Formats: sequence, structure tokens, C-alpha cells
Amino acid sequence: MGIWHSREKQLKLHQFTGMYEAMQYLDHFVQARERKGEEVHVIIEDARLVKGNRFFAHQNSSRKDQGVGSVKGASKEWQRFCEYLGLSFELKPPTNTKVTPEYFESLTGLKTKKTESHKRDAGMLVIGR
Repeated sequence: MGIWHSREKQLKLHQFTGMYEAMQYLDHFVQARERKGEEVHVIIEDARLVKGNRFFAHQNSSRKDQGVGSVKGASKEWQRFCEYLGLSFELKPPTNTKVTPEYFESLTGLKTKKTESHKRDAGMLVIGR
């Protein structure tokens, strides 16, 4: 999860063991910000917005197709969660946000491990918004 603090122009990255842990964190985060009178806007990377099946198009594998279905299901759950809480949110199609740890650090000042591409993707989705 990437959180962009627009007032401070600061990016924070969080990694969770599962989606529901992340949802619980977001709920607590939003409540804390609302108590301070601050607004929160959620950006959800939504695989359902991809026209056709760009994901894994080079491989014709049922396991890959199941992975795509899982990602689309997660997008749907995040949307439902935001609607349930009445949060301001937008759905964004996946883009090629893959960046190297070195480039990400030069852009944000945050170090990430080579294996933390999901953290970098989350950061690239929200930075500067």
C-alpha cells in the first residue's frame, strides 16, 4: 500500500500479509485522518479496466488466468470496501509502473529491496497526487 501525504509531499509504503489486514489498516488510517479534519482519497489499481486480457497474453496458461481472476476479484473487494465506508476513491487501470529500486529511490528517497516490486508499484500509483 502506498500512501501519499499531499500536504507534506511525502510517500509512505506499507506491506501487509493479506488484503483484510490492509483494509483494517486503511480503515484506522482514514478514521485518524478524519479526526484531524483531513480528507483521504483512495486509488485502486483495477485489473477489470484492462481491455482484453493483456495480462500474461504471451502465455496461455490456466494458472495464469486464475491469477488474473484473483487480481480482478481483489479489485472488486477493494471497491466494495471503499463504497461501504463511504470513501472517496477512483479506479485506475494497471500501467507499466515497474521501476528499478535505484530509480525509485532517486525519485522518492525511499529504499526498497529488489524483491519489493509491489511496494514500488503502489508508490508509483499514488506519488504526487
